[in-house]
Parts: sequence; C-alpha cells; structure tokens
Amino acid sequence: EVSVDGEVELLPSSDGAALWIADPASSETTLVQGAFGGTAAKTVRVAYRPRRSVQEITAYSVAETRSAYLVQTGVVTLEAAVRVEVYRAPRERFQLRLPKGFVVRALTLSQGELSYVQRGEQVDVVLDAPRRGVLGFRLRAERVTGEGQDKKGETQSKSELLSLSPLGLPDLERVSGVMGLASGSDTEVSFDGIKNLERTDLAALD
Repeated sequence: EVSVDGEVELLPSSDGAALWIADPASSETTLVQGAFGGTAAKTVRVAYRPRRSVQEITAYSVAETRSAYLVQTGVVTLEAAVRVEVYRAPRERFQLRLPKGFVVRALTLSQGELSYVQRGEQVDVVLDAPRRGVLGFRLRAERVTGEGQDKKGETQSKSELLSLSPLGLPDLERVSGVMGLASGSDTEVSFDGIKNLERTDLAALD
C-alpha cells in the first residue's frame, strides 16, 4: 500500500503490476493498493497525476447572421447566411427560430451534411458529426401570403400585415447580425413600426 497526498489518478504502468486506488481515508490523501504474483522481489513504479475534474466541458457558441426578406405577390422569401463559431467542445445540435408562418425550403452546411425537423417556428438541426470551429449554414424559407380571386377568377392581391424578425438561434450564447428587406416590382411595402432593431449603413457592410 502507498499513501499519496491529495486526490490523484493512476497513469498506465509498464511493469505489469495490478494497481488500483482504494477508497480514500480523507480528501487529503489517496491510498494506492496493488497485488503482485510470484515470489521474486522487484521494484514497482507507481505513476500518478492530480485527479482531473469529471465535469463535462460545455461548448460556447457565437453566431453572425446575414438575412434578407424578399416580399413579392403571394410569397415572402427569407434567405440567410449564418456563420457559427464553436469553442471549447464540439457540438452537433442547433436550434433555429423562424418568424411565424415560414417553412424551410432549403438548409445546408458548408462543412458536411445535416438533417432537420421543423415544428412550427422551431427548427431542430442535427449535424452528421459533432464539430468545432467555424460552421457555415445557408437557409431559404418561405411564407405564403394572402391572395384572392375576383368574380372573373383572376388573381387579386390583398394587403397583409406581416411581422418579420431576425433569424433566431436561441441555444447559442451570443448572436449578432444584419437583416434586410426588399420588395418585388409588383409589391409595395410600408412600415407600421420597428422594434428592437438599429438602422445600419449598407455602405459600411463588408
């Protein structure tokens, strides 16, 4: 038996001795015990290091988004590019939050494959493997807007109040980005109000 100060863990030994750590008598010492076959005397090397924390390392992720809404007769299209940086530990699951009424039409990852399931406004994304570092996502989503028909059966556009917001990534630690809005030649857009957004100069963007 060997008593070692502090909490330690054994390192792989090359001398063939069967060593193990017994229940410590206190938090200040660690008791190492061993069993040896044969009768020949020999030197036993005990290698150890301070016990490492078993606490799981949590990934820290930040993102920058560039998204644009195109409002046309009958449909609003969201195109977004998302750059995610994952630190500390790899991760394979992400969440996206879309504005109400939007449906994902395409979602890709530059560094590999992914799968996703949309439940209302939430999109659960699973990568083909846990990844760390820089990840690039591309998203296209659509929302159908109101259209009607007149008495002659011809399509007649209707005015509609839309609430549009930046693409959400609720399970990341920090998210920033830019959101733009454009309209088709046959569509007129007016603003009822803007909340929790700051205007930016397009000329200042990269």
